[in-house]
Amino acid sequence: MSSINIKITLAIAVVLAIVLFAIAAALFSTQTAGERRFAQVQNYALTDLLIKSIEFSMGGGIFDVSPLESDLNEMDGVVDFRVVSSEKLKGESDVILDDEERQILAGGDDIISTSVLEDGTPTMRIVRPLSVGKSCLQCHPQFEEGEPMSAVSLVLSQAESRAQSRRNLTLVVVFFVVAVFVLIAALFFILKRLVVSPVSGLRDIMKEIAEGEGDLTKRMAVKN
Repeated sequence: MSSINIKITLAIAVVLAIVLFAIAAALFSTQTAGERRFAQVQNYALTDLLIKSIEFSMGGGIFDVSPLESDLNEMDGVVDFRVVSSEKLKGESDVILDDEERQILAGGDDIISTSVLEDGTPTMRIVRPLSVGKSCLQCHPQFEEGEPMSAVSLVLSQAESRAQSRRNLTLVVVFFVVAVFVLIAALFFILKRLVVSPVSGLRDIMKEIAEGEGDLTKRMAVKN
């Protein structure tokens, strides 16, 4: 194959590679966004279950949530879990509230945020209110129904999901690299059969005419 044909093939291959990698990047970005949304929904559902469990315990006269905090903080994937009380609640702890917890206790909306710890661990944090129900007013008349009594804060590690995303990216890259090499091989074969071989045949005939006695009766079959 001539140098010109090689250059054309490589140029087409480069364009195809760029297109394929752009598609791969778009697919990976879409997949990553979907995984993050799924993680948000899953973690939000977990905090919903925790809030319902705490409300059920309080309805049964169990107000100490420290055993639950201790058990959850020992679980794999849980970076931090705590329940901080409103200033109106009797027996409040000396825990210092952060901005998100103050925002929740002031009646703000649920907070979902992501951050990276000092050791590089990616995390997702969900802060939600534990609101006062009708049954709570009997023991806590200083509140109004629906007012936040406590803020539930759950911080979960996203290291495993990020690692899975990296593994998926590796598989996608390997797949597209293989696809590019297959396309390059196919392009070489197609160009050689459809372009190079006919041109080589024409070149051979012209060479014979030039080197012989100038026999212009020679013909070359035209197939396409």
